[in-house]
Amino acid sequence: GIYYGAARSEAANTHGLDVHIIGAGNSAGQAAMFFSAHARSVTILYRGETLEKSMSRYLVEQLATRANIHVEYRAEVVAAHGDASLEAIYVHNAATRETTRRESGGLFIFIGADAETSWLPPEIELDPKGHVLTGSDVRAAGRWHLDSDPFLLETSVPGIFACGDVRSSPVKRVAAAVGEGSMAIAFMHQYLREHPRNRLMEAAGIEPAQGSCRRSSSSSRCYSACLPREQLRQKRQEGQSDRPCLATDLTFSVYART
Repeated sequence: GIYYGAARSEAANTHGLDVHIIGAGNSAGQAAMFFSAHARSVTILYRGETLEKSMSRYLVEQLATRANIHVEYRAEVVAAHGDASLEAIYVHNAATRETTRRESGGLFIFIGADAETSWLPPEIELDPKGHVLTGSDVRAAGRWHLDSDPFLLETSVPGIFACGDVRSSPVKRVAAAVGEGSMAIAFMHQYLREHPRNRLMEAAGIEPAQGSCRRSSSSSRCYSACLPREQLRQKRQEGQSDRPCLATDLTFSVYART
């Protein structure tokens, strides 16, 4: 079949098969090592020209010791064929411009994941790949304006935290995400003890605006960028979307979900 990623326990299912791996990171290299103990052959397909650019040196050296592991550079899967299950793949070589058919008992994809953070407001600073900056990275980016240092998982908006794969970090593992989640809860409790909630947006440098918040009809003073009720009604009638309320959309909703 075709799989996005693979667990070590799945290696035994490749016994006697010719399997292919797309990707050249550490996860791809580790999977190749696991599969090589069971599969007849393991082929890593990589669009680049050298594994050293994206894979740790120790893994590159380990791959070279396994006779049944092969690496094809400037190679790209362009099609897959099979009825009940995967039978073959078509691989295009950018150097020779040839496309060949390969019998395959399994295709494992290790190409990473998109951050999916486009919904976040511009106040939340991201890295070039769209992951959320936290901790010392926020200060290094010039987006931290308080005297005190940010918490390890704190974003560019004080009181808002990020954890797991969405955070800008070289470690993308389930165990790390679970651990960061528990850390984020502890950080939020500490933050709320040190900063009363009615000062949360003031700490972010956002001036309060007079008027009723669209998220809370009983609020007469919102610590966000909300507009007075009359202006909000006019913008809706004109088909314009009003700016989200940071205080309710992000800070307290994130806190509630955890």
